[in-house]
Amino acid sequence: MVSAGDPRWSDGVLRFLNSMSELVACFETDGRAVFVNTALGEFLGVHGTSLVNQSLRSWLRLAQDEALLDAFARIVASDENQSLDTFDEPSQRWYAIVLSKVDSLIWLRARDVTDEKRAIARLRILSEASKEFSQAMSEGQKPFQVIARHVAELLRDFCVIRLRSSDGTRFEAPVGKWDVDEHYRAILDQLPAVGADQSIGREVIDGMRSLVLTDLTADSAALRLAPLSHRQVATSLGVHSIMVVPLRTQDQVLGVISVARRNTGTRAALNADDLALLEELASRAALVAHQWQALHLLETARRRLTAVSDSLPVLVCLIGDDLRYRFVNATYEKWFGIGKSEIVGKSMQEVLGQQAFSRLQDYVNEALSGRSVTFEQRVEYQAGGERVIRATYLPFEVQPGVYQGFVGLVEDISERSRMDEALVRWEQLFQHAGWGIVMTRFDTGEVVALNAAFARMHGYGVEELIGTNLFDVLTPPTRKKLEVGGGPGDPEHYQFESENIRKDGSHFACLADVVVFKDKEGTAIYRAANFQNITESKQLEDDLRAAIRARDEFLSIAAHEFRTPLTALQLQLSALQRDPVLGQQEGLKRVNDRVSKAVRQVGRLTSLIDSLLTFSIFDEEKGLESPEDFDLAVLMREVVERLDETALKVGTKILLTMDNPITVHWERSRMDQAITNVLSNAIKYGAGRPVRIQIACEADGASVVIGVQDEGIGIGAEDSKRIFGRFERAVSTNHYGGFGLGLYIANKAIVDHGGTITVDSEPGAGSTFTIRLPRVAKSPTTLERA
Repeated sequence: MVSAGDPRWSDGVLRFLNSMSELVACFETDGRAVFVNTALGEFLGVHGTSLVNQSLRSWLRLAQDEALLDAFARIVASDENQSLDTFDEPSQRWYAIVLSKVDSLIWLRARDVTDEKRAIARLRILSEASKEFSQAMSEGQKPFQVIARHVAELLRDFCVIRLRSSDGTRFEAPVGKWDVDEHYRAILDQLPAVGADQSIGREVIDGMRSLVLTDLTADSAALRLAPLSHRQVATSLGVHSIMVVPLRTQDQVLGVISVARRNTGTRAALNADDLALLEELASRAALVAHQWQALHLLETARRRLTAVSDSLPVLVCLIGDDLRYRFVNATYEKWFGIGKSEIVGKSMQEVLGQQAFSRLQDYVNEALSGRSVTFEQRVEYQAGGERVIRATYLPFEVQPGVYQGFVGLVEDISERSRMDEALVRWEQLFQHAGWGIVMTRFDTGEVVALNAAFARMHGYGVEELIGTNLFDVLTPPTRKKLEVGGGPGDPEHYQFESENIRKDGSHFACLADVVVFKDKEGTAIYRAANFQNITESKQLEDDLRAAIRARDEFLSIAAHEFRTPLTALQLQLSALQRDPVLGQQEGLKRVNDRVSKAVRQVGRLTSLIDSLLTFSIFDEEKGLESPEDFDLAVLMREVVERLDETALKVGTKILLTMDNPITVHWERSRMDQAITNVLSNAIKYGAGRPVRIQIACEADGASVVIGVQDEGIGIGAEDSKRIFGRFERAVSTNHYGGFGLGLYIANKAIVDHGGTITVDSEPGAGSTFTIRLPRVAKSPTTLERA
């Protein structure tokens, strides 16, 4: 190595050369080294002084490249500078070497150009990839298969591309896949769709970032990459290193591209340079995916539009400003007997005929000027015969104010036109009918005609209902009954009971008679119905049924109630006939006992008859006949005294507590009966325990509260709601007698006085009846009369 005192170089020059990052050496023309800088010594892994005076061939690792030795020989012979690139295998780096001759010395300078080389290679690769991708799209190939093959052959060993589903829940089965080893391609065919939240999908989506996994075993790779159901398939790929890069555009993950290396293939792990290259490729693939998805959606939309338009029974077309057809649906074939492909490109005059076109020309001109137009016209086509059409022309605006034709929608209403004419004649006949008549379009339910009676019965004017839907005045169950008649096997004339809705929201019952009108092809066009209001007859029918039920129930109860005392009375009288007891003291006593029992049964019959008489008297809505002022305390004591003996017989004591006196203005006899019935009920069901009566004025002094409490069998919640009805009872007649009229009569009397009666009870816990009455009766019936 050149020493510090060598006259050829100063200390400053030596320091400069040793500070350089480039590899620098100086040789004699015979190849012996006279100087090696620090960077070159470190590159070779030795101290620079050990290389001085040694030949280039013997020590310089780069000299293994024969091209370098040849260049050295050339510069010695010609004095011309030499340049070359060489690759250093151990470091996997590229170097650009320049040999120059100065003052009979050969200088070698080597610069690391690996990054530049790789950048140039990457640009070339990306350029070629973009070309291949775009070419695949333009030629209608499967672009993702081309991308997968290109990437797999570039980065080794296989590449898989998956797109994300439209709902974002999964990555679809691979749309592109390739393996450089033909044996493994069949395995790639078994890869399924993967849930977006399975494997590493969630990591890629949430982070929108690439993942690099190295030093994997086949099992650990399968665990990360595949759902449980396909772990065995993933394991068989033998992956040791993998990269997953999102196909991202506009902050959205469209899919993922994955590259992997196997233990049986390229053994070097994927590195940062590989990732950088794959991300560049992925950015280009994402553009392809975005474009492909857009084209796919466009094609799907086009097919759907074609399918929808072809299914319509109307003509659908797009006509250019040159009056030539650009698009037509399948109905054109049915109307004119010409294929769609034969119509597109032809003019309206050619397809429709000059005579038909002249009938439409004014509307066509209006549409071409940018105005929408809807019209009905009778047209005679050169093919397709005469039709009455309803057409709408919509201007086709390509940019604001610029029109390039129009979209036409044309419906054949010939049959409907004939029906409309008949409808006008028919409408004149039913306008003055006494029952409600309405006609609607069958498909929409739109009301096209009705008479005044139909509008009146629903609370509307005729004009209010024209154009509305008949279903708006029918309840849902009735709508279902009406929705028949359109099918081949459906009746065309049918009747049913309907429930209709008035404008104020109230409902009423009708008898509906419906007729369905069909065209010559059997298609239902109109539905006509007449409605007769049967509310009154339905109410009479319901009242009659209720009366019959009440009669049957009453007769059953009455037969049972009358039979019991009559049977007992018959037994006592029969016993009197059999016993020869005249003149005998003991016989006389037996006769007296039987007579007493007979008298009790007669009393029971009398009570039942009195209940029926009271019921018949007060069951009508008569209101209060003769209210009067009296002291409630006096009335209560009379009732208690009258029932006291009955109560003592069953072991019940009546306890009365009340403010004294309380003057009221009531119908005395009816309130006597009402209070008697409530108290009798408490004694009957009180189970021999005390019955408490509490009477007091409310704070305002205008009302009285009467509480009757027993400790008997109680009443269930459901029974509490019905015990005030006619013939209603909460217990079996086998255990407790009576018609079930007592509380009904009491309730009616209390209500007629403007009061209320309620019960608070639970089974086994007794009952409390609470009566609230104004001190001056306020009969609802009396108020109505006033």
